[in-house]
Amino acid sequence: MNRKVKLLVFALVATVAVMGTTLATLLLNYPITTNIIIKPKFSMGVFDVDGTTPLTAIGLGQFEWNSKFFFPGHSETEPSQHYFVKNTDQMSFYVAFCLPDIPDGTDWKFWIKRGDEATWFTFSCSGPDPSPHPYYSLAIQSSVVDPNPLTQFAEFYFSLEVLQPPFGTYAPTIHVYAADSVLG
Repeated sequence: MNRKVKLLVFALVATVAVMGTTLATLLLNYPITTNIIIKPKFSMGVFDVDGTTPLTAIGLGQFEWNSKFFFPGHSETEPSQHYFVKNTDQMSFYVAFCLPDIPDGTDWKFWIKRGDEATWFTFSCSGPDPSPHPYYSLAIQSSVVDPNPLTQFAEFYFSLEVLQPPFGTYAPTIHVYAADSVLG
C-alpha cells in the first residue's frame, strides 16, 4: 500500500472511532440519582480523677443507716477531685445518668458541669429508676465542632446517702448515657 492510501485508511478508521465513541456516549447517558448521608462518629469515655484511666468500677465501701458520703473519695465533704466524661469522637452529645438497680432507701445526688462552666447542674434519685435522668443541658462538644478543649469534657461527682434500706450487699450500676439531643 502506498503512503496516501495508508493515511486515508487511518483517517477513516480514526473518524469512525471518534464518531462511534461520541455516538455511544450520547446514546448511553442514563442518569441515576443517589442518596448519601455522611454522619459523624459518636463516642465517649468515662474516666477516673486523673482524666485518663477508664472508670469501670467504683468501690463504694460500707455504709450504716443515715450516713452520707461523696465520691470520688468516700468522704463526708464534697470532693476536690472529680470523674470525667469526655467526647472522644466527632459528634457532640448530651449526658445523663441512669440508676436502674439502686436499693430503695438510698438517695443518690449527682453534680455535673462542662469544663468551661462554673455552675454545677444537679439531680437526685431515690430508689430504682430505669429511665435516664434529665440530660445535662450543655453539649459535650467534639473537637470537630469546637476546638476549645474545655468544651469537650464534663466533670462529675456524686453523693450516696443511705437512709434505711434493707440490710444486705448491693451492686448498683451507674449508667452514663450520651444522646444527640437534650431530650434524650
